[in-house]
Amino acid sequence: MTRPLLRKELREQQPFLWFVLLFGTANWLDVAISSYPDLAGPRDVLDNLMDLDPPGLVVFQSLVAFSLASGLLIRGFEDRTMEFVDGLPVSRSRVFAVKLAVALGILALMPLSDAVLAAAHGWVSTTSLHPQIPWRLIATGAGLRLVQISVLFNLGVLLSFLHRFAWLGLGVLYWLYVAAATWAPATSVLNPFLLGQPAFRGEVWIVPWREIGVQLGLSGVCAAVAHALFQRKGDRLWGGGARRQARARWFAGGALAAG
Repeated sequence: MTRPLLRKELREQQPFLWFVLLFGTANWLDVAISSYPDLAGPRDVLDNLMDLDPPGLVVFQSLVAFSLASGLLIRGFEDRTMEFVDGLPVSRSRVFAVKLAVALGILALMPLSDAVLAAAHGWVSTTSLHPQIPWRLIATGAGLRLVQISVLFNLGVLLSFLHRFAWLGLGVLYWLYVAAATWAPATSVLNPFLLGQPAFRGEVWIVPWREIGVQLGLSGVCAAVAHALFQRKGDRLWGGGARRQARARWFAGGALAAG
C-alpha cells in the first residue's frame, strides 16, 4: 500500500517538483551565461552553498520549503481526500511519513543541485594553484543547506494547522526571535539562517554542531506535534459506524488498485 501512496503524493506535489527543477536549471544557466566559470576562484565555486550577505538564495529556498509544508497535511482535509485515504487499510502514521518523505525528497534536490553545480564549477576552474575539487567543503555546504531547509519545513508542517494564518504565525515567530535576540544574543542558536555562514579554520569549514543539534531537536519536536495533530484531526468524519467504514475501505482499496 506504500507504493500507491507514493504515486499519489508525487502527483499532488508535482507542481513543486517542476518548480524546483526549473529553479535549478535557471541557476545553472545563470552561472554559465553571466559569469566566467573557467576563471572562478574557490570562493566563487562555493558561492551557492555559503550564506553570504545578503543570504538571498537560502531565504528563497527556505520559503519554498515553508510553502510546500504549509499545505502538505491540511490540503487533504480541506478538499476531503482524507475521507478516501482513511478508508484504505493504511495508518495515518504511514500517510504522514510518506507525505514528509516525498516532500523532503523534492526539497533535497535544491542543495543537491547546488552541490553538483559547485563540483562542475570547481572542475572547470581547476588550476595549478587549486588542482582539486573541494569535495569536503561542497559536502559541508550542501549538508548545512539541507538542515536549514528541513528546519523551516518541519516548522511549516506544524504551523500549517493554523490554516490561513500559517504565514502570520511565521511572521510572529520571526519578530519574537528578533526581540529575544536583542536582549539575549545566545538565542542566535535558534536561527537556521546562520548555519551556512562560513567560518574556516585553515581550509576546513567549521561545522556548528551545537546549533545543528538544537535546531534539529526542535525540528523533531515540531514534526512530532504535527504528527499528533494529524492523527487527531478529522476523526469526526468517520462517525457513521463500522459498516460504513468497511464499505468505504473496500471501495477505496478497489479504486486505488484499479488506478
